[in-house]
Amino acid sequence: LIVEAVRYAADRFEIVTIGPEDASRTELPFLCEVLKESIDAGATSIGFTDTVGILTPDRTRDMIRHIQDHVPNIDRVLFGVHFHNDLGLAVANTLAAIQEGGNVVQGAINGIG
Repeated sequence: LIVEAVRYAADRFEIVTIGPEDASRTELPFLCEVLKESIDAGATSIGFTDTVGILTPDRTRDMIRHIQDHVPNIDRVLFGVHFHNDLGLAVANTLAAIQEGGNVVQGAINGIG
């Protein structure tokens, strides 16, 4: 279904972004497969989301590095990150993700984002 949806969007729009909900709790091999297939289907930007704000900077680095190492076509897209602040670590996690190669940041400042 994801591949079909991305292909449909890619046929109609120049920019197609996929950001799997709750990526931080998704099994990494499955997440990498979804991202790879989405890129092959025409996504121009992919996202990594910590929807429930459970990550630490070390775990963020590990997950972003894993994605970079296991999605062979990742160099064809922008790689966005999106962190929630439940543990007060959203900024630290964002900076860790940027250090590992994330190049799009989704964020909010003072509740506006």
